[in-house]
Amino acid sequence: MKKEKVFFCFVFLTLALFYSCSSPESQFDREKQTLRSTADEYDGKIEWTENLEEKDLSKPGQPEKMAANVKASVQSVILSSEKTETVYPCIEGFASLYLGNAEPECISIVRKFTENLINDSENISLMFSGREYELAVFLYNYRNILSDQKASEVILGNPFVSEDQVQFPVRVYLKSSITNYELKPHIDFFVYLSKSENEWKIIRFDFF
Repeated sequence: MKKEKVFFCFVFLTLALFYSCSSPESQFDREKQTLRSTADEYDGKIEWTENLEEKDLSKPGQPEKMAANVKASVQSVILSSEKTETVYPCIEGFASLYLGNAEPECISIVRKFTENLINDSENISLMFSGREYELAVFLYNYRNILSDQKASEVILGNPFVSEDQVQFPVRVYLKSSITNYELKPHIDFFVYLSKSENEWKIIRFDFF
Protein backbone atom coordinates (compact mmCIF):
# COMPACT_ATOMS: atom_id res chain seq x y z
CA MET A 1 0.00 0.00 0.00
CA LYS A 2 2.81 2.29 0.83
CA LYS A 3 4.46 1.56 -2.51
CA GLU A 4 1.22 2.43 -4.35
CA LYS A 5 0.98 5.80 -2.56
CA VAL A 6 4.59 6.56 -3.42
CA PHE A 7 3.98 5.64 -7.07
CA PHE A 8 0.80 7.73 -7.19
CA CYS A 9 2.63 10.76 -5.76
CA PHE A 10 5.42 10.30 -8.28
CA VAL A 11 2.96 10.26 -11.22
CA PHE A 12 1.10 13.31 -9.87
CA LEU A 13 4.28 15.31 -9.45
CA THR A 14 5.47 14.34 -12.92
CA LEU A 15 2.19 15.46 -14.53
CA ALA A 16 2.21 18.70 -12.56
CA LEU A 17 5.77 19.42 -13.65
CA PHE A 18 4.93 18.66 -17.29
CA TYR A 19 1.85 20.89 -17.21
CA SER A 20 3.75 23.77 -15.60
CA CYS A 21 6.42 23.56 -18.34
CA SER A 22 4.02 23.29 -21.23
CA SER A 23 1.49 25.87 -20.07
CA PRO A 24 3.57 29.03 -20.84
CA GLU A 25 4.25 27.77 -24.37
CA SER A 26 0.52 27.25 -24.99
CA GLN A 27 -0.20 30.69 -23.56
CA PHE A 28 2.47 32.20 -25.84
CA ASP A 29 0.91 30.48 -28.85
CA ARG A 30 -2.49 31.84 -27.90
CA GLU A 31 -1.12 35.35 -27.55
CA LYS A 32 0.66 35.00 -30.92
CA GLN A 33 -2.53 33.91 -32.64
CA THR A 34 -4.41 36.81 -31.04
CA LEU A 35 -1.85 39.36 -32.30
CA ARG A 36 -1.89 37.84 -35.81
CA SER A 37 -5.67 37.93 -36.02
CA THR A 38 -5.68 41.55 -34.80
CA ALA A 39 -3.10 42.51 -37.45
CA ASP A 40 -5.04 40.69 -40.18
CA GLU A 41 -8.23 42.42 -39.12
CA TYR A 42 -6.51 45.85 -39.17
CA ASP A 43 -4.92 45.16 -42.56
CA GLY A 44 -8.29 44.15 -43.98
CA LYS A 45 -9.81 47.50 -43.02
CA ILE A 46 -7.17 49.53 -44.92
CA GLU A 47 -8.37 50.83 -48.33
CA TRP A 48 -5.38 50.51 -50.64
CA THR A 49 -5.31 52.65 -53.84
CA GLU A 50 -5.13 50.86 -57.18
CA ASN A 51 -1.63 50.57 -58.66
CA LEU A 52 -2.04 52.47 -61.93
CA GLU A 53 1.54 51.99 -63.10
CA GLU A 54 2.09 48.36 -62.19
CA LYS A 55 3.37 47.41 -65.67
CA ASP A 56 5.65 50.42 -65.92
CA LEU A 57 7.08 49.89 -62.45
CA SER A 58 7.85 46.26 -63.19
CA LYS A 59 10.07 47.20 -66.14
CA PRO A 60 13.34 49.14 -65.99
CA GLY A 61 13.16 52.58 -67.63
CA GLN A 62 14.81 53.08 -71.00
CA PRO A 63 17.44 55.85 -70.92
CA GLU A 64 17.54 58.53 -73.63
CA LYS A 65 19.93 57.62 -76.41
CA MET A 66 23.09 59.70 -76.51
CA ALA A 67 26.35 59.21 -78.35
CA ALA A 68 28.98 57.48 -76.24
CA ASN A 69 31.50 60.28 -76.84
CA VAL A 70 29.13 63.02 -75.60
CA LYS A 71 29.59 64.08 -71.99
CA ALA A 72 26.25 64.56 -70.26
CA SER A 73 25.61 68.13 -69.14
CA VAL A 74 22.71 70.55 -68.91
CA GLN A 75 23.68 72.00 -72.29
CA SER A 76 23.95 68.62 -74.03
CA VAL A 77 20.57 67.50 -72.67
CA ILE A 78 18.91 70.68 -73.93
CA LEU A 79 20.53 70.36 -77.36
CA SER A 80 19.54 66.69 -77.64
CA SER A 81 15.87 67.46 -76.93
CA GLU A 82 13.53 66.61 -79.80
CA LYS A 83 11.74 69.92 -79.27
CA THR A 84 14.86 71.96 -79.91
CA GLU A 85 14.72 73.73 -83.28
CA THR A 86 17.39 72.93 -85.85
CA VAL A 87 20.24 75.45 -85.87
CA TYR A 88 21.84 76.13 -89.25
CA PRO A 89 25.26 77.68 -89.86
CA CYS A 90 25.27 81.43 -90.24
CA ILE A 91 27.86 84.03 -91.21
CA GLU A 92 27.48 87.16 -89.10
CA GLY A 93 26.81 90.23 -91.20
CA PHE A 94 25.71 88.12 -94.16
CA ALA A 95 22.98 85.50 -93.78
CA SER A 96 22.03 82.02 -92.68
CA LEU A 97 23.33 79.31 -95.02
CA TYR A 98 20.07 77.34 -95.05
CA LEU A 99 18.80 76.84 -98.64
CA GLY A 100 16.00 74.35 -97.99
CA ASN A 101 13.22 76.85 -98.64
CA ALA A 102 14.24 77.46 -102.29
CA GLU A 103 13.45 75.34 -105.34
CA PRO A 104 16.41 73.27 -106.61
CA GLU A 105 16.06 74.96 -110.04
CA CYS A 106 16.60 78.40 -108.49
CA ILE A 107 19.67 77.23 -106.58
CA SER A 108 21.09 75.68 -109.76
CA ILE A 109 20.66 78.92 -111.75
CA VAL A 110 22.39 81.06 -109.11
CA ARG A 111 25.23 78.54 -108.81
CA LYS A 112 25.77 78.60 -112.57
CA PHE A 113 25.83 82.38 -112.50
CA THR A 114 28.39 82.50 -109.67
CA GLU A 115 30.59 79.92 -111.43
CA ASN A 116 30.71 82.29 -114.39
CA LEU A 117 31.79 85.10 -112.06
CA ILE A 118 34.67 83.02 -110.69
CA ASN A 119 35.75 82.18 -114.26
CA ASP A 120 35.16 85.79 -115.42
CA SER A 121 32.69 84.70 -118.10
CA GLU A 122 29.09 85.56 -119.02
CA ASN A 123 25.93 83.52 -119.64
CA ILE A 124 23.14 85.59 -121.16
CA SER A 125 20.80 82.57 -121.25
CA LEU A 126 20.36 82.81 -117.46
CA MET A 127 18.76 86.26 -117.79
CA PHE A 128 15.05 87.04 -118.03
CA SER A 129 14.07 88.00 -121.58
CA GLY A 130 14.47 91.77 -122.02
CA ARG A 131 16.68 92.06 -118.88
CA GLU A 132 20.04 91.30 -120.47
CA TYR A 133 21.20 94.87 -119.81
CA GLU A 134 20.96 94.20 -116.07
CA LEU A 135 23.81 91.71 -116.43
CA ALA A 136 25.95 94.22 -118.32
CA VAL A 137 25.44 96.90 -115.64
CA PHE A 138 26.14 94.44 -112.82
CA LEU A 139 29.36 93.11 -114.38
CA TYR A 140 30.64 96.65 -114.96
CA ASN A 141 30.18 97.57 -111.28
CA TYR A 142 31.40 94.18 -110.03
CA ARG A 143 34.65 94.38 -111.99
CA ASN A 144 35.29 97.91 -110.74
CA ILE A 145 34.92 96.71 -107.14
CA LEU A 146 37.04 93.63 -107.83
CA SER A 147 39.77 95.76 -109.41
CA ASP A 148 42.96 93.70 -109.64
CA GLN A 149 41.84 91.20 -106.98
CA LYS A 150 40.73 87.64 -107.74
CA ALA A 151 37.57 85.86 -106.64
CA SER A 152 38.24 82.57 -104.82
CA GLU A 153 34.88 81.13 -103.79
CA VAL A 154 31.17 81.90 -103.51
CA ILE A 155 28.62 81.28 -100.74
CA LEU A 156 24.84 81.47 -101.12
CA GLY A 157 22.69 82.64 -98.22
CA ASN A 158 19.17 81.83 -97.12
CA PRO A 159 16.87 83.28 -99.82
CA PHE A 160 13.69 85.27 -99.42
CA VAL A 161 11.01 83.35 -101.33
CA SER A 162 7.66 84.72 -102.50
CA GLU A 163 5.10 83.27 -104.88
CA ASP A 164 6.70 84.59 -108.08
CA GLN A 165 10.13 85.88 -107.01
CA VAL A 166 13.24 84.71 -105.14
CA GLN A 167 15.92 86.96 -103.65
CA PHE A 168 19.29 85.24 -103.09
CA PRO A 169 22.06 86.83 -100.98
CA VAL A 170 25.44 86.01 -102.53
CA ARG A 171 28.92 86.53 -101.11
CA VAL A 172 32.01 86.33 -103.32
CA TYR A 173 35.21 85.86 -101.31
CA LEU A 174 38.44 87.31 -102.65
CA LYS A 175 41.78 85.54 -102.52
CA SER A 176 43.42 86.27 -99.18
CA SER A 177 45.58 84.71 -96.49
CA ILE A 178 42.83 85.40 -93.92
CA THR A 179 40.98 82.21 -92.97
CA ASN A 180 38.18 83.72 -90.84
CA TYR A 181 35.13 83.90 -93.12
CA GLU A 182 33.76 86.91 -91.24
CA LEU A 183 36.97 88.86 -91.80
CA LYS A 184 37.99 87.76 -95.29
CA PRO A 185 37.58 90.44 -98.01
CA HIS A 186 34.40 89.88 -99.99
CA ILE A 187 31.70 91.35 -102.22
CA ASP A 188 28.02 90.97 -101.26
CA PHE A 189 25.04 91.32 -103.57
CA PHE A 190 21.51 90.04 -104.18
CA VAL A 191 20.42 88.01 -107.20
CA TYR A 192 16.70 88.29 -108.02
CA LEU A 193 14.91 85.55 -109.94
CA SER A 194 11.44 85.56 -111.45
CA LYS A 195 9.37 82.92 -113.20
CA SER A 196 8.69 83.19 -116.93
CA GLU A 197 6.59 80.49 -118.61
CA ASN A 198 7.26 78.06 -115.72
CA GLU A 199 11.00 78.72 -115.94
CA TRP A 200 13.09 80.66 -113.45
CA LYS A 201 15.35 83.44 -114.79
CA ILE A 202 17.50 86.22 -113.31
CA ILE A 203 15.88 89.66 -113.54
CA ARG A 204 18.29 91.98 -111.65
CA PHE A 205 21.09 92.46 -109.07
CA ASP A 206 21.68 94.71 -106.07
CA PHE A 207 24.91 95.27 -104.12
CA PHE A 208 24.66 95.57 -100.33
